[in-house]
Amino acid sequence: MVSAMIAQRHTDRAKASPRPGRPLSFAGKSLWSDRTLKALLILCLILGQGMAGARIARSEMIEGIVAVVDDSLILMSDLMDRMQELGQDPYSELAQRQVLNLMIEDRIVERSYLSLGYPAVNPEQAQGVATRTGMPLDDARILIMKRTLMDMMVQSRVVITEGMVQQYYESTPEYAGHEAVHLKQLILNDDPRRVARALAELERGQPFDEVARTCADLRAAESPDIGWVGLSELNFEAKNALEDSRAGQIVGPVHARGYVFIFQVLDRGIVGGRELDEVRDEITRILEEKYRREAFDHWLKMIMSQHYVGIFL
Repeated sequence: MVSAMIAQRHTDRAKASPRPGRPLSFAGKSLWSDRTLKALLILCLILGQGMAGARIARSEMIEGIVAVVDDSLILMSDLMDRMQELGQDPYSELAQRQVLNLMIEDRIVERSYLSLGYPAVNPEQAQGVATRTGMPLDDARILIMKRTLMDMMVQSRVVITEGMVQQYYESTPEYAGHEAVHLKQLILNDDPRRVARALAELERGQPFDEVARTCADLRAAESPDIGWVGLSELNFEAKNALEDSRAGQIVGPVHARGYVFIFQVLDRGIVGGRELDEVRDEITRILEEKYRREAFDHWLKMIMSQHYVGIFL
């Protein structure tokens, strides 16, 4: 309403006292779009507000304008409500800036979505997304808009090649697996005589299980066989001792956590890996989503550059 009043006053003055000079038009079209005029008028109001309240501390600003997106305002109270909703520290300037950028992006996404003629998001669909993800209902609604725009703008442009799948597979430990050893262990108190006795019996060829039964001071289970263990899962001392071990080898003594460990290596190899053919479709979906997201972010930056955005935080 304030914008309309100011615009009307300018019109009345122009009619009452026209000034000579070249009109601000070209080929019958105004050089100032309605959106630009609205943004300038809002900017004038913001500057006026800033001059009037220059002595007010920032922490006391309740309804200050923190951003303008085209002809709509984002108030400090809007930002604080959003930060509280997201569980962010309201006194963190970094968090304020990040949340404000998210709010600006959401407004532009919604405007782009509606400008393309899409219908309003179905409330039941938004509620379903909110329930599944645990996000607020408004966030779920914006997420649906983003997915719709992403599908329309970039889905057909994303091509995943066999080389991309192979590279992702080889660089992902989850698929490649990890080096592991199949172990039996004997745990003793840090008593040199008991340790020497256990090692001597093993050197004489006594079965590891029998030596563990008669000599062990601590048992993790009924059997000394602890199965396959990833080298990366072992503590520093055990990993160092077993790094270059071979199947059938007795390794120890290893001093760790106040005890002495003696290991028998039953086997070693790669465990936890998955064959490429087994995960090809899964990797393709991951890469499609990754590159669609990157392409959408690039598109969104271009769209945002077409809007007037003023940040006054």
